[in-house]
Amino acid sequence: MDKRVLVHLQANRKVTGQLRGFDLFLNLVLDDAQDESAAGEKVKMGQTVIRGNSVTSMESLEAIPKQRTWGQRQAHMRRPISLNLLQTTLTLASPIRILHKELSNKPDHPPGTSLFYVQLLISICLVLSGGLFAGLTLGILSLDDLNLKVLETSGESVQEREHARRLLKLLSLGRHWILSVLLLSNSIVNEALPIFLDSILGGGYSAIILSTASIFMFGEIIPQSICARHGLAIGSFFSPLVLVLCYVTSPITYPLSKLLDYVLGSQHDTTYKKAELKSFLNLHRYGVEPLQDDEINIMEACLSLNEKKVLDIMTPIEDVYTLSSDQVVDEVVIDKILHHGYSRIPIHTPNNPTRFIGMLLVKKLIKYDPEDKWRVSDFALSVLPEALPNISCFQALDYFQTGRAHLLVITEHPGDTQGRGVLGVATLEDVLEEILGEEIIDESDRIMDNRSKRRVVRTHQYIKGIYERQKAVRRGSLPESTANSRSDSPVANFRKKLGTSTPVSGAMEHGPTNSTVANMTNEDLVETLTPNADENSHLIKSPVARHPHISTNRNSKLQNSVVGSPSNSDKNNYGSTQ
Repeated sequence: MDKRVLVHLQANRKVTGQLRGFDLFLNLVLDDAQDESAAGEKVKMGQTVIRGNSVTSMESLEAIPKQRTWGQRQAHMRRPISLNLLQTTLTLASPIRILHKELSNKPDHPPGTSLFYVQLLISICLVLSGGLFAGLTLGILSLDDLNLKVLETSGESVQEREHARRLLKLLSLGRHWILSVLLLSNSIVNEALPIFLDSILGGGYSAIILSTASIFMFGEIIPQSICARHGLAIGSFFSPLVLVLCYVTSPITYPLSKLLDYVLGSQHDTTYKKAELKSFLNLHRYGVEPLQDDEINIMEACLSLNEKKVLDIMTPIEDVYTLSSDQVVDEVVIDKILHHGYSRIPIHTPNNPTRFIGMLLVKKLIKYDPEDKWRVSDFALSVLPEALPNISCFQALDYFQTGRAHLLVITEHPGDTQGRGVLGVATLEDVLEEILGEEIIDESDRIMDNRSKRRVVRTHQYIKGIYERQKAVRRGSLPESTANSRSDSPVANFRKKLGTSTPVSGAMEHGPTNSTVANMTNEDLVETLTPNADENSHLIKSPVARHPHISTNRNSKLQNSVVGSPSNSDKNNYGSTQ
């Protein structure tokens, strides 16, 4: 090969600072030739060399020291096209260029130097800081204000309530401001990490790959998993740091947060609809402290009570037991009253069964003697209020709680003197049944529901912690006479007086004889009803026997008032109070 050409090529490579790809090209040319002259001929016949960023022919390279004349340029144009193609500008393949650059770069601070460990420590701190900001973003902002307020007032421990108080104070600055601060801090840390890794790893893709893996594992996955589970405690601990960053970055983050408040709104309170609360309650059937079915049913019923109208729970007027004001209260009428088992009976005018004038309380018949043949109008009747059918059960409950009445007449025309538009009656028991979500069955009920007419099926199921005195009789813990004396109801005494044993409302009532009540003292009653300490010490004592107002005089007085007939002077006192 012409030495002048080789010298010129070497000088051109050193001056221009090109890659070493020319050496590879030159070796290929020499290996393919048999001798130096043959190699020189190949070069002269159009092989290419690198000049700058392009590949040119050898003939054009020979013309470098001097400019071509016009004739030479014309002769050059008349050469074969295959030789002219060798003058086309080409570019080296980028993978070779990048690989050469990656292999040639060296770290600025190699391992073993003091700056290497300093840069490594800074990189580790940046990774941990990025993980902290990412975890706080998820941990703090995932806690809604409603949940924090609940924890502040009813947290399980003092420490938990304190954590909630700190986070509420921090979030009072604005959620968008906190979000802007944490995201800005996280972005700064993630962008600064490759810079420090470049100095200890030599830069390039190795620093990018290592920084990405570090941020992904230690800056995103692990811290967010921890903060998602313990966000309350971690957020409370780092709340002073976040507060400082808020004021440090306020020139950037505060205007941005106000812009977000203007566009998206600043209210972030979380409230639940009634349907959502019901679903929320059903989800608590299982868990650490599961709710019982009765608890869930009662709470769901209370949530629906304001939407339910009294028209839906009332008893139709056709099924209501009423009395006329001119009805004589004799033994037959009393038997019917006891048979129905109602404690309140609406009273209507003689010729209009829907024009009600008051309500008779059955307890006012305790001191009444059927031989007096009084009419219903002779008793002191209670007020019978009327209400529209579209009022809610809560409104009815509020009225019942005033104590004026526990029964409402549901009518389309309240206050109508002719009694038109009467639909039915609603009682306090009906409202309570809606709250409980099931029917309330007392001792005198024969049917479970006035609409379905389902009869009551009384089971022998016993609940733990509740003991019946009849069960104690069977176990031999109480004498039979004491068990029978458990009921001092005047109904039982009235049956004794009439000499009949017909059960009242389908339930057998064992009443004491008049002599039994008269001869028992208060001390005897308490002593008799107290369970035996040796056999049944687990049984509860009777609350009636321990009541301070129960005395022998009262029992005797009650017995005398039932057996004897009331005097005319007491006639106006019957049922004067509810």
